[in-house]
Amino acid sequence: MPDDGYQRARLGCAGSLAVFNIVSMGSLASIFAAGPYSSVEQAWWYRGGSIGLLIVGGIGPVLILCTIARRSARLTVALTLWMLIALVLLVGYVFNSGGGI
Repeated sequence: MPDDGYQRARLGCAGSLAVFNIVSMGSLASIFAAGPYSSVEQAWWYRGGSIGLLIVGGIGPVLILCTIARRSARLTVALTLWMLIALVLLVGYVFNSGGGI
């Protein structure tokens, strides 16, 4: 398979999104995982949710992208969409994690 500019650009776009997801999700997970919780359910929501999003939306796609996605254009596009959806879910998670009354 020839390594053309299109292949590098596609991986660069997916790679940039992967870095952005890991930084944003990782910083949120480190903030949410440290706080005091008033119940077990609250700990599951903040700690488990943020770490789960980091693994599913950041670390998992990066591992797949670095190992096998370089050989498949469709898999790279699918991983990019996966990371975009995870980013939208992160925004929804942050909005739902805002404190209540």
